[in-house]
Amino acid sequence: MKSQPRPTLHDVAAQAGVSIATVSRVLNGGARIRPETAQRVQEVVRALGFRPNRMGRDLRRGQSRAVGVLLPTLANPVFADSVSGIQEAAREAGWTVLITSSDYDPAQERAAMEGLLAERVAGLIVTVADAERSPTLDALDEAGQPYVLFHNESPFPERASVAVDNEAAGADAARALIAQGHRRLAMVAGRFLASDRSRRRHRGFMQAVAEAGLPAPALIEADFNAEEAAALGDVFTASGRPTGLFCSNDLLALRTIAGLRALGLAVPGDVSVIGMDGINVGQLISPSLASIVQPAREMGRRAFLHLLARLAEASPPAQIRLSHRYRPGQSLAAATPRSDHAMLRRTMLTLTGALAASTAISRRAFAQETAICYNCPPEWADWAGQLKAFQQKTGIFVPADDKNSGQAMAAALAERAHPVADAMYLGGQVGIQAKQDGLTQPYKPAGFDQVPAGQKDPDGYWFAIHSGTLGFFVNKAALGGKPVPQSWADLLKPDYSGMIGYLDPSSAAVGYVGAVAVNLAMGGSYTDFTPAITYFKKLQANQPIVPKQTAYARVLSGEIPILLDYDFDAYRAKYTDKAPVEFVIPREGSVSFPYVMTLLKGAPHLANGKKLLDFTLSDEGQALWAKAYLRPARPVALPPEIEARFLPASDYARARPVDLAALAAAQKGFAARYLAEVS
Repeated sequence: MKSQPRPTLHDVAAQAGVSIATVSRVLNGGARIRPETAQRVQEVVRALGFRPNRMGRDLRRGQSRAVGVLLPTLANPVFADSVSGIQEAAREAGWTVLITSSDYDPAQERAAMEGLLAERVAGLIVTVADAERSPTLDALDEAGQPYVLFHNESPFPERASVAVDNEAAGADAARALIAQGHRRLAMVAGRFLASDRSRRRHRGFMQAVAEAGLPAPALIEADFNAEEAAALGDVFTASGRPTGLFCSNDLLALRTIAGLRALGLAVPGDVSVIGMDGINVGQLISPSLASIVQPAREMGRRAFLHLLARLAEASPPAQIRLSHRYRPGQSLAAATPRSDHAMLRRTMLTLTGALAASTAISRRAFAQETAICYNCPPEWADWAGQLKAFQQKTGIFVPADDKNSGQAMAAALAERAHPVADAMYLGGQVGIQAKQDGLTQPYKPAGFDQVPAGQKDPDGYWFAIHSGTLGFFVNKAALGGKPVPQSWADLLKPDYSGMIGYLDPSSAAVGYVGAVAVNLAMGGSYTDFTPAITYFKKLQANQPIVPKQTAYARVLSGEIPILLDYDFDAYRAKYTDKAPVEFVIPREGSVSFPYVMTLLKGAPHLANGKKLLDFTLSDEGQALWAKAYLRPARPVALPPEIEARFLPASDYARARPVDLAALAAAQKGFAARYLAEVS
């Protein structure tokens, strides 16, 4: 018989009529809590018999603010990257992370999982050997223990997961080899018994090869012991040996390249090799490793955020699929001509039409014509999708770049005499600074005239490609039954005490944009911020939470039910992370804040850099930004299914574009007043 469920922090908050954050502050002795509020919370705590755990932290399900992570290995860098994403999101939300591994042994999974549960973790993020037939997952389901799979894909919708499409990734690896003229292929795969990811990648690889009308590839399942090295030799010393090889992960690919060299075979001269994962070390070796890249860090971050939403009972289980992309490398080159060249030529002629329609990796992409763009991170604003579409359309490869605006500026300044990059993507007013520093040159793509004034430099030194609108990012499940606020005035009501958050406007860009939004809505101007200062003074009565850094995870967890933030964060939470979220543009008005593109002075690939800027402002590029929940800079027609995810145009009519020059000029003065009069 199951024991009576323990009361949760959410139960206390709901019965006391306050937010989860307020309960947390009462239990932890937080400051600025009204005595009557604290007394009401304590009375509910006693009535329900709620007890924080032995770590003294508010819990979900009577457990600690810690999550457990179960991995197949700690040796593969792709899992280290994933853990980095989990830890980054956990730190932001104030959680800790415990990690263990199964050493690719299904028999050890259950024991490793039990070890984590013994530490009273609130939930688990796990990668198992086989998500379709897993005693470990069955045990977690039976116990009602919250978890999210990552890297694994599950056929069961009740099992939450974050992963790439491994079959499609395997198929793209095959197409990359085929597009370079390889017709005898093979795959080195991790043991299928230990990795369903390996099995799925093999399935996709085989399907793409079959669709191309080529012979079935050889398969080597590898543990990399002496016997497997011998098996590699058996395949690659036989007549008719493969010329193209796909390895189910990059670590296998690196070891396989070493094994091929031991057999006297050159990569890529005799055998081309492509891996899967996109680990950074693959770019440091010679030859550099071609790979199908999965966004491991983002996968970890998404898995943690979804688990947090599940723990807060704010989201049903979702199966989140992230995009993979091809990364060229020197290990994959054109097939060496052989005696059966005529047959190869016939095969390639047959493949030409099929490949053009079926693969995102066109032959032009392998020509390695490039452009360099600073601050184009693959998981921000779906730059991965934008760059993939650009490559497919033009054949120009643009490597993803994880700099932020400040780092991009610093690099461009350091490289001023010998520029490396062709373009930069920057937050709003940083584009103005780049022009003032003499880093950029003018360029006006098609559609430039349709970008609103104030969102572009008149001479074309920078121009907006999309924008975010400032409003209320609301977790409806964390409001305790209260209505979703609709106006700036609503936030001043005592009903929302302890529920409101905004980033520090003296240091955080989005916090400052929020201050500009409320100031203009209350009748202020870029030269008079008195209305905003007055508003923030009044808001202090509702005990706002003022983080220094992004608070996305804290909204999903319910800790901050209402956050002043951009619409694209709210839409991502609603449609990607499946959280019970609503976005509101306040009735009194708000602002939209642009992100801009610039063309660098002395760009080494000038023509290609211009083509990239053309694409970002084209109809196709603008539609792709909209899919990432950013408002296009141009008035382009969007597909109905995309348009339906945004608030109605009548709501967006309440948001005026910021004047970037005026915004930048006023920032220091406002920050000084806020620190002196409000903070």
